[in-house]
Amino acid sequence: MKSKAAATLLATTILMAMPAAGEYVTAMSGLVIRDGPGTEFEQVGLLGFADEVEGEITDGWMKIKNGYVSADYLSEDNPLDDCQNLGSWLLTAYGWTGNRCADGSWPEVGWSVATNSLPLGSMVYVSGYGLKKITDRGPSNMPSCWLDIYLENEQACVEFGEKNLEVYLLSTP
Repeated sequence: MKSKAAATLLATTILMAMPAAGEYVTAMSGLVIRDGPGTEFEQVGLLGFADEVEGEITDGWMKIKNGYVSADYLSEDNPLDDCQNLGSWLLTAYGWTGNRCADGSWPEVGWSVATNSLPLGSMVYVSGYGLKKITDRGPSNMPSCWLDIYLENEQACVEFGEKNLEVYLLSTP
């Protein structure tokens, strides 16, 4: 009897503390990092959509190097695998113009991007920079594989410079 109870306890412990490698964040809005395994613990950070994490899962929470995240929003499958990879695009930055975006909204720092080659309202993922929404248009001579991201000021735009990054199309309106 003792050995059966011990075996059940061991099996339960193994199932509750499964190591997970290469898990990906599936929450479009990101995933909160907490300083303990539960929603009652303080928020200490945020992971972005499709970020990869590794750690041990216990009672529905993954312990990562800088805190805990809910395993409910993790998957072994990279969510970008289901998205269209548009290839390498030129990424630049623009700042405040005093005007609304082409879709009628006010530009949002780090969220709004301009391009002429995708429909307004399209959602894209930019490697290393996360989710962005096509809210604006660029100049008429803007090449087809170019995104211009809205940043807070001219200095931030200068520091950003130009980058060639992978862009994924998540959705179109």
